[in-house]
This record gives sequence, C-alpha cells and structure tokens, in this order.
Amino acid sequence: MSSFNIDDLFSVRGKIVVVTDGGAGFGKHIPDEFATNGSKVYITGHHGEIIEKTAAEINEKFAGSGGQVIPIQGDVGSKPGAEALIKQISEKESYHVWINNAGVQRNINYPSWDHNNRMLLS
Repeated sequence: MSSFNIDDLFSVRGKIVVVTDGGAGFGKHIPDEFATNGSKVYITGHHGEIIEKTAAEINEKFAGSGGQVIPIQGDVGSKPGAEALIKQISEKESYHVWINNAGVQRNINYPSWDHNNRMLLS
C-alpha cells in the first residue's frame, strides 16, 4: 500500500515510458530525466544510430539508478508507422507513459504578412 509520502505519490521508479524522437535535442532530455529517477524508457526515432548512441550514453551515465533506456527504431510520421511502433512495444510490455515528442513536418502554405502586420490573402 502506498503512503502519502511525496516520494511514493510522484515516483516514476519502475514505470515504463515511451518517448518518440527521444534521441536528440529536447527529446534527449526527457528519457535522461526518467532514467535518472528509475524508469525504463523506450526511445524511438527513425535514425537508429542516433537513438542507439543516446541510449548508451544515458545508460552509462545512470548505471545503478534502476533506470534503463532502450532504443527502438520506428517512425511515427504516418499512421501505419505509429501503429507498428505501438505494436512492437506493446508486445514487450505495457507502458505507463507515452510522450509524443516527435514533430511531423508537412508542406504547409503559410499566409504572407504585409508591413502593417496584416495577413495577405493569397
């Protein structure tokens, strides 16, 4: 039975976390913090070598903390890609937290602005 101790209420120790695009930039800090606090973290990305390097760095840095980072190559930029990634992780174990950090680029035509900061319709 858990108590109302702050460490029990907000602990992520032993939780399973998934961070999409967790290999670089801001996404790299998320698994770092979860692993520090004892979570098992799956990081995903479409560049296998980047997520493998990040996982190795974090695992070495926090060895003995109870946390672990596991790289899984995948691309959430399409529905089939996201579904395949979810299936791959779910076959291993259930997850507690899913963080959608990956940005998906699309060709978007942004409106132009004139010097008076009014939108021009084109």
